[in-house]
Formats: sequence, structure tokens, C-alpha cells
Amino acid sequence: MNRTGSMVVLAVVSSVAAGSATAQLPGIPYGPVQTGLGLSISADYGKPNDDAGGGSAYGVTAGLGFSRFGISASLGAWDPDAVTDAGISYAGRLGMKLFGGGLNPLTVGAQVAVSSVSLDFGGVTGDQRQTAFLPGVFARINPPLFPLKPWANVYYVTGDNVSFEEVRVAAGLDFNLLLGFGVHAGYDWGNDGGSTLGVGAHFTFRVPGLGVPGVPGM
Repeated sequence: MNRTGSMVVLAVVSSVAAGSATAQLPGIPYGPVQTGLGLSISADYGKPNDDAGGGSAYGVTAGLGFSRFGISASLGAWDPDAVTDAGISYAGRLGMKLFGGGLNPLTVGAQVAVSSVSLDFGGVTGDQRQTAFLPGVFARINPPLFPLKPWANVYYVTGDNVSFEEVRVAAGLDFNLLLGFGVHAGYDWGNDGGSTLGVGAHFTFRVPGLGVPGVPGM
């Protein structure tokens, strides 16, 4: 294969394989962990509604997918309406693919995340650290050679000093361009905790030896 042909194949494979590394930082929709994709990074912006605390959230995430498993770590900030200064937030996520991937466009998996943020509410309340534990299941649809990749995540929120405990649902789309770059959007909602809209951009680096080379999702 000549050089031009090799570059075309590489671009197609990268486009199919790319995915987002959307975090579960407070104020940002909770997306699926990526598996079998190599290294990924993303930057996210979230806009919670008033029932979810309001304000704005920002974050960056780095993830590593290897075969059926994936991990990620996130750092961000959330500035809800009830505080004067943004609180620094952290999150970590671990998940695994249960079935699908490869030639099957549907992937189903399970994951768990832990997130933490310290907020200053002033007055009697003062500083308060909120730590959330977030087990859930996810599904991704990866149509071959089609840039739009839908995903959904159902999870439960519990933890220490969290303002609500409930089952929540998040759904979104990744739009993957050539050579690993893409953008994404998600919406996260529940009965008690309000809703959050988020957007971001991501980049994926294929790493030889992680999964089956040339077969995305394995």
C-alpha cells in the first residue's frame, strides 16, 4: 500500500475508534468510560439548571482504555449559585465492557466513579465537602464509518453530604472527525437533582497493543 493509501486507512480507523472521555465531575454530564481505545483527553463545560445547583462547571479528563477495561481521572471546578467562589473538583472512574464492540456496533458495560468537591456556603454552614459514589451501566452505539456515536448511562448517586440520592440518566452524542479529534454533547437528568447540559471536545491517541489493532472496541 502506498503512503497516501496508508494515511487514508489510518484516518478512517482513527475516526471510527475515537471517543470522548466525558467525566463525572460535579456539574458535568456523566458519560461512559472508554475501553480498548488507547489514550484520550477531553475538555468539558457544563451548565446545571437551578434544581441542580446552577452556575457553571469546567473540567479536563485523561483516560486510558485497554482491552475490555477503561480508567480515567478528572480535574475541574464548579461554581454553583449558592457559593461565592468556584470549588475545585476531582473525579476518578473505572469501567469494563460486558459485551459488544469490534464488528458489533453496540457496546454495553458497567462502571463506577467517585467525585469530590469542596464548596464554601458561608455563614453557619461554611466549607462543605461533597463526595459522590456513582455506580452505573452504559451503552454506546458505534456505527462503522459514521461520525455520530450515541451513548447513554444509567447510574445511582449516593455518598457523603450529597444534596440528593437517586437514579439518574445521561445521554449524548460524540461527533468524531478524522485523526482522533471530535466534539461531544450530553444531557444528564433526575427527578430530585435537576438537569445538566454539557459540551466539550476530545482527542484519542491509538496505542498499539491496547486491544486488537485495527479493530475498534476490542
